[in-house]
Parts: sequence; C-alpha cells; structure tokens
Amino acid sequence: MNTKINSIKIFLLCPIPDEQKPINEYINLKKFLNAEKVNKFTKLRYSELNTKTNNTFINFFLKQFKQILINLALIIRWKEIEKRLNLPNILYEEGSWYDSQIWEKPFSMIKNDRLICSQTIKPFLKKNFISLLVFLIFFLTSFSFNFLKV
Repeated sequence: MNTKINSIKIFLLCPIPDEQKPINEYINLKKFLNAEKVNKFTKLRYSELNTKTNNTFINFFLKQFKQILINLALIIRWKEIEKRLNLPNILYEEGSWYDSQIWEKPFSMIKNDRLICSQTIKPFLKKNFISLLVFLIFFLTSFSFNFLKV
C-alpha cells in the first residue's frame, strides 16, 4: 500500500507538463478510439466493402486509399506512444522548444508503462497491422481485377 502512495506522489510531483506525459497521451488516444465518431467511421468503411455502389471505380479507389492512410497514421501514432512508454526516461519541454530536459522514471512507473505496452498496445497494433494488410490485399486484388477487365 505504501508503494502505491509513493508512486502516486512521484507521478504527481513529476515536473513534466500533463500534455507531454506518455500515459496521458495513451489515455487521450484511447478515448479518441472509443469515441462514437470513430466507431461509426469504421462501420461505414466495412459497409462500403460489402455493398455495391453506383460510384465509379475512381471514387471507390480514393475512399479506400483515404482509409488506408488513416489506418497508417493510427499505427504510427500508437508506435510512437509505445516507444515513449518503453523508454526509462522522458524528454520534455518546460518552456519552449529550446528548453528540453530529461526526467528519469522511477522503477514503479517503468514497470507500469511496460505492462501497458505489453498488454494493450502491442496486441492492438498486431490486430490493426494484420487488418491493414488484409485490407491492402483486398484493395490491390480488386484494383488489379478491375484493371485486367478493361
């Protein structure tokens, strides 16, 4: 119990601004992914795949390409947060871009951050990367079949 109180004190007394803490970045990105807008967005993406549209192939291509870019951006953001959580120290800026400092994480914080990475971020990245590959394969095969028909 005493170690929990000490780790909470260390976290609260940490000199890093709240918006630069990796754990807060993780929480904010997780909230964003759980938002209703993103859920509707992904449902719309998969419903477009299952229904035939009256749009031209170019419109379909542009929509799917946009989805691929958004998925890649999410993967890159998650990888960046994973990297920052796994580091034993945090590089932060107090005042402006030229005033950067390094703060060493205590062991309890390192352990917690690595647990978050191994239990939530890595499985999410693995699933997202596999779905992106499947989606790319589907996209490229549909593009090549349409190209061969003409």
